[in-house]
Amino acid sequence: MPLLDYWNKARGEAFAPRWADFNIMKLPPQVRGGLVVVDYDPARNDFRVRFWGVDLWDIFGIDITGAWLSEVEHFGVMTQFLKYGTEMLKTKAVQKVMHRAMKATGAAGVYPVLRLPISDDGVNVTKIITARNAKMLGRRR
Repeated sequence: MPLLDYWNKARGEAFAPRWADFNIMKLPPQVRGGLVVVDYDPARNDFRVRFWGVDLWDIFGIDITGAWLSEVEHFGVMTQFLKYGTEMLKTKAVQKVMHRAMKATGAAGVYPVLRLPISDDGVNVTKIITARNAKMLGRRR
């Protein structure tokens, strides 16, 4: 749980840390590779992908860094995120969920996902970090 430990340290007494206080490069490479960081834009009511970990490139065969989730063809990769991410905007709570996904072998797999809020204004969720052990799904290429 290095990600959760670091997130808790960065947030202090706040419900979530500010992005300026959170440096993903301080996380171990095996954690960074499975990270997704999205920015929430309330004017668009949409999420933009700020960071798409290298393991996710390998697993899903796409890089959606910089993309708006409403515009990108993500082949269902972010469908569960949209459900839970939208909920996090309201609850501001850490999410630990189990996702079902297709492994590279074609078999269905279930794997844990951790979602953490970031708040640049101390009031609203402005970013969401999602961590998964994507390597459990195997390479798609």
